[in-house]
Amino acid sequence: LTESTSVGANGVWSIPLAGNAGQDWYFQDIAPQSYTVLDKVGSLEACTKTPGSHFSPTYGHSKKLYIHCTDGGDPSGRIYGPRWGYDFKLGSTKFITFLNLTLKAPARIDPITAKATHIRWKGCKLSYGEHSLLAFRDGMHHMEVINCELSWAANGIYNISTTNDAPSHYRYIGNHIHHIGVRPSTRNRDAHAIGIQGGANGVIEGNRIEHCGSGPLLYAFTKQDLKDCVVRRNFVKDLHQLGGASGYGISTQCMNNSLSEKSGNLFCHNIVTNSPIAYRFQFEKEQKVFNNVAFNCNIGLQVTRDFMGKGPAVSARNNIFYNCGKYYVDWHTAAKDYILDFDYNIYYPAAGQAFFHGGEYSKGKYTKSFSEWQALKEKRSNFDPSSMIAEPGFSNASGIYSQPSDFNCISSSPAIDAGAPVGLLEDFAGNPIVDSPDIGVFEQHRKSSAL
Repeated sequence: LTESTSVGANGVWSIPLAGNAGQDWYFQDIAPQSYTVLDKVGSLEACTKTPGSHFSPTYGHSKKLYIHCTDGGDPSGRIYGPRWGYDFKLGSTKFITFLNLTLKAPARIDPITAKATHIRWKGCKLSYGEHSLLAFRDGMHHMEVINCELSWAANGIYNISTTNDAPSHYRYIGNHIHHIGVRPSTRNRDAHAIGIQGGANGVIEGNRIEHCGSGPLLYAFTKQDLKDCVVRRNFVKDLHQLGGASGYGISTQCMNNSLSEKSGNLFCHNIVTNSPIAYRFQFEKEQKVFNNVAFNCNIGLQVTRDFMGKGPAVSARNNIFYNCGKYYVDWHTAAKDYILDFDYNIYYPAAGQAFFHGGEYSKGKYTKSFSEWQALKEKRSNFDPSSMIAEPGFSNASGIYSQPSDFNCISSSPAIDAGAPVGLLEDFAGNPIVDSPDIGVFEQHRKSSAL
């Protein structure tokens, strides 16, 4: 704002907007590394009563924007608004790198009609967004987001598509994604840190995700393929359910009648903590869930979906489920055609009816103890015959389980050498997996000494 008019004597000033503006992310007194974000309120009366706020009836062209600075002073020359700072038009370009940029309120980098490919965002900081900080659409293949920080928006990275030309061959690696769907103006049912709709050959790896409405989520529409994607080495913590968000740590979802190709998806060496549901799966093709940790979540692993008797297919090996408040496993489907293949997992502590099975074989008693769960017998299913109830012995060096390294196991852990070979070559930290693998995300290499 370069010129404003005082409204009354209560520190509220106004200016007519020159164009359609964003409805949030107005800043006061921008200085190097210093941004004061003003809060959006719902009325002029509320703006009058609230220092550090803004209000407009519609935020549309020629409508008044009301500002109440934190100090009640004149906002002229002190307030900066969203949307009009830059406009990236990629068209059908290829091989462009956005390197080490800091963008505040980035609303105009969503190329809705573009077919750009091979675009890389590296070392960038994008914050205070609207729908999605980075949105990629049909035909936008070979996208990379590497070592970026994405925060304070309705969604982080979003592959948006309903077709089989969905973004594919993407790499979203080493990013810090936080505070997605938190602010009132950005709350929504999705609030994905990373949302994927269709596509193939994607890698979601090594991201730190916190205070989001969901972590990495893979979604397939009715006739849309979603295959050969790898989700690994991600640290997901403190998810929320604001605005109807799911709070799913790592998940697959699809239209109930979707029977398109969904094979080859792998989920390994991930850690999900302090979230409503750690892992949730719906695909009818095998989802490999290997060497993950669910810590202090309400539900460790959940499945849902029943389409014409067909349910999900999950192979779960070498996972640790620790302190899950309601269920370690919630097999929440009455489908008759599914694959439930669980083994070599650790559950702790011992709990009562901590396993749920909604199938016909449960004979009306859906909740199970661990021994009752192991006693179930079904065609094409394994109910943890070699799994155990045992304290895994996490190191917890931080004292509050706040870092991935806290989920290293001490040398006396029963998880060491107790896993099954599943074809993985490296652990969470990139250390080689040799001989008998450990259960969990880190390989300890404790072997017997020769006499």
